[in-house]
Amino acid sequence: MSSSSGKKLSLVLGSGTSGDIPGSDWVFDFDKQKGFEATDPFNVIFEFSIEIGVAGSASFDWFSCVVSTNDSVFVTQTKVLFFHRYSFLALKEELNRILQNSEASTWYECTVNLRRYFHWEFDGMYNEETLRKLNS
Repeated sequence: MSSSSGKKLSLVLGSGTSGDIPGSDWVFDFDKQKGFEATDPFNVIFEFSIEIGVAGSASFDWFSCVVSTNDSVFVTQTKVLFFHRYSFLALKEELNRILQNSEASTWYECTVNLRRYFHWEFDGMYNEETLRKLNS
């Protein structure tokens, strides 16, 4: 995926999931204004996976990270979305901010930017040069 006109590709959120969240809230629907809210918004930690794609395309890639209000998680984790106080809307706003800041002229460049925040489903499968060739 690339933009032939040199314009930046517009990134969009798909659904998100977390096996750490009980009940039906384990699926995050970012088209909605309400979603998972923690019992204690100051004590939150969960593994999180999110679909991210290019607007107008029907495909998404999976990215993952840890969502946490506990800064000690940085000792063992490298891709963390940290919140002082967690809320569904704060998560949605942060994800949209990251997407906006990660837009680039090719999908590969977008993934380089996104991988500052997330693990990508293809991390470790190919060397970086192959990833660039496959996604430019």
